[in-house]
Amino acid sequence: MDKFPLTHSSRSTYFTCPRKYMLSYHLGIRKIQDPDYLRMGGNWAYAHYLFRDRDFRTAINWIDSSYRVSPKWAVSQEDRDAWQVEREILLRLLNAYKWRWEKQEITFVQAEAAFNLPIFNPNGKTSSRHTMAGVRDGIVRSNSTKELCLFEQKLVAEDINPAANVWKVFAVDDQTTGYLDASRRMGQDVRSIIFDLCHKPSIRPKAPVRKDVADWPMYYNERQPGLEPPHRESAAMYGARLAADIYNRPDFYFNRRVITRTAAEITEHRYDLWDKHMQIMRSETDGIWPKNSRACELRGTCEYLHDFCSQNIKPQAGDELPEGFHHVDDVHP
Repeated sequence: MDKFPLTHSSRSTYFTCPRKYMLSYHLGIRKIQDPDYLRMGGNWAYAHYLFRDRDFRTAINWIDSSYRVSPKWAVSQEDRDAWQVEREILLRLLNAYKWRWEKQEITFVQAEAAFNLPIFNPNGKTSSRHTMAGVRDGIVRSNSTKELCLFEQKLVAEDINPAANVWKVFAVDDQTTGYLDASRRMGQDVRSIIFDLCHKPSIRPKAPVRKDVADWPMYYNERQPGLEPPHRESAAMYGARLAADIYNRPDFYFNRRVITRTAAEITEHRYDLWDKHMQIMRSETDGIWPKNSRACELRGTCEYLHDFCSQNIKPQAGDELPEGFHHVDDVHP
């Protein structure tokens, strides 16, 4: 039997709610429409991959073409407008990101790369059921120290100022500890992790204020169509205002920090990973997948609450699914 890969996302899902893990990873049941935060984060990551592995123009063209046509789920004008706003966010952020880090003191050695390695405890025993899998954002070399560093790029909603709690969270983040361990196991002498954070914009489209449309059709230094300003910002108007905000306070949107891991932390991670895989294996063996009701509204409403858990529906492989769900072959896209 092929070993099942455990990623950071799948492990996090299990320890958030084992029932959600069973539905999402064990059975491969997913919403046809991804949650906004997953879709935007995934598209941001892929645009960055294109930027690093190919060039900036390829990444911009990919964003532009991906959002040119509204998806099938965008049936209302509100949905279609939100889709175009998302396009503006990604385009404006990527343009500003290039400007912010144009004189960066790192050189990419390897762009995004996947790995799939055995899970073993520090005593050397290897799992017969699972592997450790993931995708690293990149490996870079410091132009000053010449050392190799793991590069992890994140789009986050949290504040990223130097004193923000998010840096404390990343100081103990087991995903990147695992990626660092994987890199070393694959023969790369990676010494530290560069966390490259981008703050997800919190400003949204609004009604234009009088002073901002005083020079219409110019709006935040960009020419807009129409003889009169609309009652509410178009996606392009919102994008112009967002760009102005980013360039006025770049450190609010972009920040980086180098964080290291000790040998003791790597060893502790291996113990933790072994323990977590054993707990998941017990659920797989016994067929017991407890619900965690505290996770139902943890990050918005869980996609499985209404159609599965609240009705105590326990689907089997091949069962017909409720409207809006489908089976996926690749549970680790």
